[in-house]
Amino acid sequence: MLKSAMPLFENRLQIIYFCAFCLLVLIFSLSKSYYDFSSFKAKPIANIKCAVLKSEQKQSKQGKFYYLNYFKCDDFNIYTYSKEQKIGHYSLKISTQNIKFLSFLKQSFFAKSFDFKPLMVDESLSERIAKKIRSQHQSAIASELYNALFLALPISKQLRNAVTNWGIAHLIAISGFHLALLFSIFYFFFSKPYEWLQTRYFPWRNRHFDLSLVVLILGGFYLYILDFTASFLRSYIMALIGFILLSRGIFVFRFANLFLCVLLVLCLEPKFLFSLGFYFSALGVFFIFVYIRHFGEAKQLKHPLKIAAHALFFNIFVFCAMNIPVYYFFAPASFFQLSVIPLSLVFVVFYPLSIALHLFGYGGIFDEYLLKFLFFAKAQTSIHLPLWIFVCFNLFLPLTMRYKSAAIGLSASGGALYLYYLL
Repeated sequence: MLKSAMPLFENRLQIIYFCAFCLLVLIFSLSKSYYDFSSFKAKPIANIKCAVLKSEQKQSKQGKFYYLNYFKCDDFNIYTYSKEQKIGHYSLKISTQNIKFLSFLKQSFFAKSFDFKPLMVDESLSERIAKKIRSQHQSAIASELYNALFLALPISKQLRNAVTNWGIAHLIAISGFHLALLFSIFYFFFSKPYEWLQTRYFPWRNRHFDLSLVVLILGGFYLYILDFTASFLRSYIMALIGFILLSRGIFVFRFANLFLCVLLVLCLEPKFLFSLGFYFSALGVFFIFVYIRHFGEAKQLKHPLKIAAHALFFNIFVFCAMNIPVYYFFAPASFFQLSVIPLSLVFVVFYPLSIALHLFGYGGIFDEYLLKFLFFAKAQTSIHLPLWIFVCFNLFLPLTMRYKSAAIGLSASGGALYLYYLL
């Protein structure tokens, strides 16, 4: 097994103090949110300024066409209907009458809107980057894909169905996986130059600490560009906590540390409690810890072939283990989704390569082949799982932390369920 290190807490009293601190943070966060909600609801009509994230044409049961518009405002996102497509920035009025505190806490809700007035505002850095990306692609789908990949912008139903059929939605949505890749890229390119500088000018510095700190600072700037998108924010907070733990000599890959990180994140941002993305993000990290605990023999991670084998088996393990919650929330299933195992490895090369190509103005060089690939996969069936299976899955998770057989059994069950519905 991997070597142990200093624990996060020395005794139970420290754990109690930490939990009490988290409770106080949660109370403060909820109190502030409710105060903001009360102030927002005090006026039956609110004047807001928003930027359009996405405007999709829909058809009603009566055959009439309308547009479903997604707006990003300063403190929340809203969606509303209109007869015409909305593009750009607007000043508008919304009714606060039917907005509930729970919806407000989620920072995303439906609101009746009217009195739209176009605004002329300076483009944000994110909008300028998005425009630069679109200029490199002739296909709207391709530019939509890369804007989602780099800037976490919403995607259309057409593209969403395509990535779902391949089982690669988690590769498109910005998460901790992308943060880890960005960290690795930066570390790879700057490790040797920094080592040379360190040797000549400041040998007393810790290279790993300094480079990690710089990456976190750059990650914070990227988070700012993304306008503190929730999917990247939760990953960044957990990365920051992990960095603090490592800098204090505390072993990160402990379940207790993971649970405490999740608890702290939820206390700081209660909206994540209702975030499906946060659930899958935490669950993915949990299964990484499970694999490391039961299969992470350090001596097996020194030979290239053994590392490659572990990378393959790890992806198979996580794919199968995640099947039950994935298909509980997302029904489409096909054998094409098995390709996510090799595609996850391919993405490690594709992601930094696509960044480099867009930086040099050649982002659209693979569009023709990429679009053919995306729309090749088709949904073969739908898997609809009852609530009790999902509940049993979550109740079984603690056993996988302790018992290797339970971890293997859970992953095997997910794989068997997948094959049962498709064969």
